[in-house]
Amino acid sequence: MPLPEELKFTDYYHSDNRDHPEVKDEWVDYVLSSPYHSEIQPKDGRVRYWRYIPEMKRWLRVIVDGDKVHNAFFDRGKLKVWGHPDEGE
Repeated sequence: MPLPEELKFTDYYHSDNRDHPEVKDEWVDYVLSSPYHSEIQPKDGRVRYWRYIPEMKRWLRVIVDGDKVHNAFFDRGKLKVWGHPDEGE
């Protein structure tokens, strides 16, 4: 996982075609600096990271390809699975 201060982004992440412009880069930093869960995507080897974003009351999924952030979006399904965690950690 890249360190947040060393984050790089794929061209797709900053493209106009990206569907999730509401995601803030500081939230991406937050997810990658302290993920709740991570897993490798079987199809392409990219790594998925999740963390709950309290101010949005939603889980953010960040997809990393090698050493670059490829995509980030709010995951609709994880709220049903993991709920609203106690952010008093």
